[in-house]
Amino acid sequence: MANGDKIATMPQFVEVDGQLYQMTDTWVANDSVSTEEIARCRANNGIVFQTCITDTTNRMVHYEPVNGSGYAYNFTSFPYTANDAVVFGF
Repeated sequence: MANGDKIATMPQFVEVDGQLYQMTDTWVANDSVSTEEIARCRANNGIVFQTCITDTTNRMVHYEPVNGSGYAYNFTSFPYTANDAVVFGF
């Protein structure tokens, strides 16, 4: 799909809601998620885009804010946010 294809190109910069982000990390993940991976995704108020590689592997591309505060996470206990109780049962 077009969006997945764009993520797979791993552009150096993306703009989300007027905030410019720069790519700082990329990795291949499986379909499970650990606390360490959640922390990696949310490091430095960054954001992550994910696209499928196969049925069981995903390309993760992490971006951190350029000259700005980045994504305004509402952390309850890093790396978990107020919304994670619904998703992860935290």
